[in-house]
Amino acid sequence: MTIEALAIEKVSSRFGAPHGRPEEPLRNEPRSVHLFRVPLDSGGYDQGGAYWGHGTPIYCFAQPPEQGQPCPRKFVRAHSRIEACLEAEMPAALLLRPPTAEAKALAQKADAQTVQRLRELGFLGDKPTP
Repeated sequence: MTIEALAIEKVSSRFGAPHGRPEEPLRNEPRSVHLFRVPLDSGGYDQGGAYWGHGTPIYCFAQPPEQGQPCPRKFVRAHSRIEACLEAEMPAALLLRPPTAEAKALAQKADAQTVQRLRELGFLGDKPTP
């Protein structure tokens, strides 16, 4: 089963679809966090049936669950993978595939504060901080 399937499991309720999904704390394990965009259908529902509505895309940070535990995950709305990392304050060192090329492109046009945040999170070649 993929990490996407674990993080976006089927949901159902006698009252209908839940709005969004609950989050579970991520573990501080280097190179363990998957980052992916959550696909939504034309009605604003994800593949598992949770309702998110329309607007800014949704990204999910997820890790494989430990046995018997729920899937650690965090959801944010952002326009890109690197913006999701900034929104979630996700260090590059925790990501399985950090969006470093996206970060460098953003740094070329971003303000000094954003560049500093990218540097602090380890996306600009500085040593990543877990």
